[in-house]
Amino acid sequence: MPYIPPILSINMSNQITIPKKFRPFKSVEKEIKTFPEIEVEHYYIENFFTKKEADEYFKILLQDHPFRQEQSYFMGNNYDQPRLTRIMSNEQSTYYYSGYNRDSVEWIPSVLNIRDKVMETVIKLRPDHPLFTASIGNLYRTGKDYIAWHSDTETDLSSDAMIASISLGSERDFDIRRKGETSKCIRVNLKHGSLFLMGRGFQKKYEHHLPKRLKIIEPRINLTLRVLKPNSKE
Repeated sequence: MPYIPPILSINMSNQITIPKKFRPFKSVEKEIKTFPEIEVEHYYIENFFTKKEADEYFKILLQDHPFRQEQSYFMGNNYDQPRLTRIMSNEQSTYYYSGYNRDSVEWIPSVLNIRDKVMETVIKLRPDHPLFTASIGNLYRTGKDYIAWHSDTETDLSSDAMIASISLGSERDFDIRRKGETSKCIRVNLKHGSLFLMGRGFQKKYEHHLPKRLKIIEPRINLTLRVLKPNSKE
């Protein structure tokens, strides 16, 4: 059985100057949580978006995000990924993962709005954090769609930057385990409108996955915001 950890709350000050390049958002105090079993930088905000905001973004992204079927390469074979994906980035960067060099498309306004709101929180936690330059959008059509155990350690990524994971739609379990330890994991139920931030050391020491949940019939959208290295260009 996975370990479902207690949480520690962090009180965050609202005193911060937001750079002009970010769109203004109404400042609302949110509870930022950490899990004591995860021994590296991470944060979870269950109510990052209000239900109304999350519902609106979910509806817009289902309609406007250009999800498509991608393939992965594993042990000499190509196979369809068990979810739909699409990358958005600055200047149409490329990103190599799962055996392929993936192309990207321009940001759509709704994803840029989400990116900017996430940045507002990230720079409270780490004022020198660079701007997220890419988003991998994932559409899990039902609980049959999933992602296997992995760490995001691709060479195209800035190793010191956070990866921000936004969840919209069906609640899904997010399992985390220390590398080399397969007998136990930490399980976090990712809520509609939540934000999970994976910081320094997370990808190096831990791996994560989204298991199948066959009873779930409604879709989930996940945006993972990342910082690509400057040379990750076509």
